[in-house]
Amino acid sequence: MSDSLLKQISSGAGFKIKGRATSTVVGRAEIENQSITTPKPIYGAGRTDMLWTFEDVNREDNTCIIKCGGAPVSEKDGLLWAFTDNVDNTTIDRWSLRSPFVQGSLLVIVKADSTRQWLLPDPETGRTQLKVGTSIEGENDEQLFEIEALE
Repeated sequence: MSDSLLKQISSGAGFKIKGRATSTVVGRAEIENQSITTPKPIYGAGRTDMLWTFEDVNREDNTCIIKCGGAPVSEKDGLLWAFTDNVDNTTIDRWSLRSPFVQGSLLVIVKADSTRQWLLPDPETGRTQLKVGTSIEGENDEQLFEIEALE
């Protein structure tokens, strides 16, 4: 299931994502408008279910610009995020979403090692979740996001 989901996402088909924080630490990856110590989350105030798509910039290093709700994130929130895959195009181990305008900002989506899973099923709903680690100016936090690939 995860390979199929990754193919749909990386091919630009898009996905919807809902944030569900697992701790009270405010991080960039939180979706609700809780930006107290960090820049406003890219979804905007209270928007918890949006379509993300990827626009190719450089196929060699698999760098893309993320669009949220059909508009480049830079146009919506003054942030320009991109994801890079420095491993290869078939095994995506790490995606980094960076803002060049915010010093120290980094959202890292990491494929976990053998002791942890990357895509986790929600035990209550059975829906797929995405495990995300955030790192903002040295403060680390871990979030769970519900992810749904679009056909």
